[in-house]
Amino acid sequence: MAAMLAASAAADDRLSAYISGGIGEEERAQLEASREYFNLRLAFAVRGSGEYLSSVRVRIADDKGAELLEADSDGPLFYARLAPGGYVVTASYGDEAQARHVRIGERGAAEMVLYWAEPADSR
Repeated sequence: MAAMLAASAAADDRLSAYISGGIGEEERAQLEASREYFNLRLAFAVRGSGEYLSSVRVRIADDKGAELLEADSDGPLFYARLAPGGYVVTASYGDEAQARHVRIGERGAAEMVLYWAEPADSR
């Protein structure tokens, strides 16, 4: 499995784990099987075509700006497990960065699909 599961290296317990990947049917199925554990679920795609993107740089910070994670996505899906609270998710692909505020509750999950105009290698 090319998907990566990593525990947070930070001493901060607001981020307990993340996983990314989803290239190919088998890998996507493996990520989907673990999705209930993660309460932040991101997907990356091209606007219009819906073509999936990988190698998206993901940064998760708390509401005060303290960075909890910065990592490259190994595929179009990126899941994280966060403590309840407010966060800023910044995803960068090519020269374009998108920031979103997200609130993680005691139950449920926040899900977002982030779209870019076109793949960076075709610009």
